Amino acid sequence: MKQILLILIVSSLLISCHKDQTSVETFYICPGIQNQQFKIGSYWIFRNDSTQATDCTYVDNVIHGFNDQYWGLNRSTSTEFYTIFYSYTKTINEHPRDVDRIEGWLIMRNPVQMVNHGYYGPAIYTCYHDSITKYLDSLKVGNITFYNVQRALIDSTDFYSAKSIGIVKKVIRDSINKGTWNIIRWKIIK
Repeated sequence: MKQILLILIVSSLLISCHKDQTSVETFYICPGIQNQQFKIGSYWIFRNDSTQATDCTYVDNVIHGFNDQYWGLNRSTSTEFYTIFYSYTKTINEHPRDVDRIEGWLIMRNPVQMVNHGYYGPAIYTCYHDSITKYLDSLKVGNITFYNVQRALIDSTDFYSAKSIGIVKKVIRDSINKGTWNIIRWKIIK
């Protein structure tokens, strides 16, 4: 009788210690845009083709990590992200600072965090050629030819981004700084 009672006690302890298994699905940054993960110290100098004014965009902070979300019914996701914070020596944009968030298969410009749904924002560069951005085999800026370029229209600005370089040209239509801003010098730290 003692043995049966001992077996029942041990069995009940084992059953009560059993935890529900939560399925975690992990999403990584697409390898096709990992070369856009610029580090602190990277910079890009642009010149306005009509006014000859210059402006420098530089990376002053980055955050790399995983965003974990529990969706219920024993399901969770973990999404890798890389966030780049840019500042300017002069402000050719409407705001003095921009943020790019690399997540999944795209780079979002100034995204907004939605409650329980991650981040959303306009795509400035994608891992795949699709309808979000326009793909160009090459683009000549000054006397430099860039390859694998994507054009994205965000608000009233066309951004031209080259693989491994970042933004190489901006065409700003509505602002006091409107005009075409072409890259003249850059330094990339990866």
